[in-house]
Amino acid sequence: MRSLITAAWLILLAFILVPVAVDYTTGVSYNRIGIIMELEAESDEIQIIEEEHQGNKMLMAFNTENDYGVAVFSCVKEHYRYEEGLMSNNKDYIDVNLDVGWDIYQYRVSESGIELMRIRENEGIWKTYADVACMIAAATLALCIFRGLRKRSKRKEKKRRRRKDKE
Repeated sequence: MRSLITAAWLILLAFILVPVAVDYTTGVSYNRIGIIMELEAESDEIQIIEEEHQGNKMLMAFNTENDYGVAVFSCVKEHYRYEEGLMSNNKDYIDVNLDVGWDIYQYRVSESGIELMRIRENEGIWKTYADVACMIAAATLALCIFRGLRKRSKRKEKKRRRRKDKE
């Protein structure tokens, strides 16, 4: 049981640290973002309309020759890593949920720019991680209490046996 809880803590830690390490090691500098967007949009001419920074995420709206789209980047220091991109495909707008940790920012991207629709507080991925950490902490505490009570009862049992052996 003890090794299972240790493994759970290590897995949770990996879920938190690996994305940060990947963003830092595979990210590109800000001036190369346009090249990535051109490759993903399969277009040679991209005009950036607007960009929005929230926490460790950046949302960038852009126009191509005959369409518009949005690209989402995660950023650590000066390293930007492309996460996803959406093209409008002749729709009036694109709805984008930007998960920045504790909160989720809901944007509506149109041909004219980015509009913040609402902020869903405490619904992001960090809340999920915090819930999992609380469950693991409760299991760890229960295991410690159980082991302490078990050791205590074993000590009492040993004392009883010693008393019986002396008599």
